[in-house]
Amino acid sequence: MMKLISAIKTRRSVRSYQSKPVPKKVIKELIELANLAPTADGQENRRFIIVDDPKIKQTLWQAAFKQSHAQEAPVIVAACYATNLFQPAPFIKDCKGWGVNLWNTNEKNYKTHQQFKKNWHIWTRRWPIQDADAAIATFCLAATAKGLSTCWMGLFDHDQVRKALKLPRNYQIAALITLGYQKKSPYPQKRRPVKQLLHWNSWSS
Repeated sequence: MMKLISAIKTRRSVRSYQSKPVPKKVIKELIELANLAPTADGQENRRFIIVDDPKIKQTLWQAAFKQSHAQEAPVIVAACYATNLFQPAPFIKDCKGWGVNLWNTNEKNYKTHQQFKKNWHIWTRRWPIQDADAAIATFCLAATAKGLSTCWMGLFDHDQVRKALKLPRNYQIAALITLGYQKKSPYPQKRRPVKQLLHWNSWSS
């Protein structure tokens, strides 16, 4: 437990890396840990592309608007998610209601069905992104616990990265993550006090 708390408190977004390579065995272990993060409906729809090829890394660096850490880090991880896993079957779309088992029809729960039908596209758009983000956060903490450093990157040309990594049409990129051994430790960022973030029972509290 204390190791987890220590990793949470010491994790930093590192932008300066040594050229020392990261062993593949360690990377695989980090992915195994990342995949233990929560996942909607147990779908495990996230995928990770490990990039250590210099030519592909160069392309990703350019796609990331030439951010220095994308060039320095020995590894870039592309965290991806599927966009088409949560597609309701035709009979689910057309049924009049769902009972306790949501896959069975029940006239009494017509209103529940309507609520699901109304919100389904919102939920299914968010769930895959949440899955990927949970795995990314777990990956970054696991890397910290292993003595490695990361930087979660959201600023990049998605189309250029998709093309470089030959991503299937039904997958999107949640983030790029630089991974390696830090060259120098960044200054700790002071966070807002909890009292500015915390609300009890409602926003106005």
